[in-house]
Amino acid sequence: MFDFDQLNVAINGVFGESVSYQPAAGGAPFAVSGVVVDSFRTPFYKEDETVGYTTTAPAIGVRLADFPAKPVKNDTLTRLKTGDRFMVVDVHSDGMGWLNLILKVTQ
Repeated sequence: MFDFDQLNVAINGVFGESVSYQPAAGGAPFAVSGVVVDSFRTPFYKEDETVGYTTTAPAIGVRLADFPAKPVKNDTLTRLKTGDRFMVVDVHSDGMGWLNLILKVTQ
């Protein structure tokens, strides 16, 4: 069987960046690496030939093994590269050790 965590480590090593993660339950923030995906809007043409948009929320892909407890809604993180702050609004697991955290920009 393939060790998917080795793949997750490689992805994080190439595309990951450091963030400061703060659990909503409290405790000290800690550094973790993840693949950040900025929000974006993609235009498309509707059937009536008007333009519509598909919008995505910002997200970060992380290894579950890098966390002392599974991330949950209302945890916060700071992107060290930009100083932008986010709140976790949803957690999606791929079932193989990788989590996609859906984020919302906070102040």
